[in-house]
Amino acid sequence: MQARQKPTRSGKAGGRAWTSSGGTSRLQWIARRATAVLEEQLEATKDKKLDTDLGKLYDLVEDCVSMLEGANPNVVAALGAMLDESWQIKRRLSSKISNPEIDNLYAKARAAGAHGGKLCGAGGGGFLLMLAPPDRIPDIVAGVAPNVVLPIRMDYPGSTVIMSGVRPTGASLAMSNRPMRPLRLATGG
Repeated sequence: MQARQKPTRSGKAGGRAWTSSGGTSRLQWIARRATAVLEEQLEATKDKKLDTDLGKLYDLVEDCVSMLEGANPNVVAALGAMLDESWQIKRRLSSKISNPEIDNLYAKARAAGAHGGKLCGAGGGGFLLMLAPPDRIPDIVAGVAPNVVLPIRMDYPGSTVIMSGVRPTGASLAMSNRPMRPLRLATGG
């Protein structure tokens, strides 16, 4: 059994990394300050520099809802294209949204067959979530090596409370007063 090394400081983007003793797997996270991103976006919003890009993001939401409600046989590719467009727009919102290391990893995953992706999380860099057809996953794993690729799957029930000793009260019961639009997902076949 191989022992894991303790996390060590990496010279790349202020992240940390650890490897197995064989050096075949590596987990790395890339630091970025969420407050710096938000400060830059706030200034650009005040100056109305982001109006066009923010409008495009809102349009993408409507396009995505329409696509999911329709019977699109290429839903994975279409959703991936929307994720890619959203990522390109978000990168324009602040120079601190991404960095060369994240951009390089994203480009490698796309070149290996991913349709699109999204950076999830804030501050510490988070995770790069990529959407790809199952048959392209081995190519993507090889393309982004030595970075670790974690397999994920859809969770259809959504968020569930496993155990809670707290009864919801007051603000925790508050609901948005925005009207909810039901979303119908098309089934294949």
